[in-house]
Amino acid sequence: MSWAPAAMGALSGVTVAVTMCRVLRQEDDAAGWVSGSVTAFIAVTLACSFAVLACRDEQLLVRLAMGVFITAAVMLAVFDTVTFRLPNALVLMSFVIVGGLLVFAALTGADPARLARAIEGMATMVAVPLLAFALWPKALGVGDIKLSGFLGLVLAWHGWAQLLMVVVLGALAAAIVAPMYRPQLRIAWGPPYLGAAVLVLLMPQQVLVDLSLVG
Repeated sequence: MSWAPAAMGALSGVTVAVTMCRVLRQEDDAAGWVSGSVTAFIAVTLACSFAVLACRDEQLLVRLAMGVFITAAVMLAVFDTVTFRLPNALVLMSFVIVGGLLVFAALTGADPARLARAIEGMATMVAVPLLAFALWPKALGVGDIKLSGFLGLVLAWHGWAQLLMVVVLGALAAAIVAPMYRPQLRIAWGPPYLGAAVLVLLMPQQVLVDLSLVG
């Protein structure tokens, strides 16, 4: 790993984290829980994530898209854990920005087949929770459905194996934390899947190869 890009990435992650937390403190819903420890957690997470992304041998637009996604994922996971809500503004704004960057990436050098696969992944990940919502309306919210589409877009861009891995890891994590929410029948579904998505996106490709998930 080259230390200069990693250091710049880490510095960018800390800057983004501090800036976003300052903005969140102005919001009534978030003012009470965006503490120093939460800010530190977000800053460390984004610093490590951006450092890894900065060293990736990948198109700049794709790395920017992943940076936006990871930033949104961390903020959404914390927000959902505390408030049981996924703010529409943050989900949709991130969705549009990441989607736009991936479209431009496909038009300027990336394999267009990756964009087609991303759209297929998005459609698949919207259809499945829609069915679950129809069968068990209390289990999911509309925000969870939007988030699923966002995850499908980003993960399928990289491959079906990555998407499948996140679905499995997210389901396992949700099964572990579900008993804590059972009395209220309210489960924060976002954090397990968002955490799994960030983990898989930052995972070295060789790990997936070793696991025989990709060729």
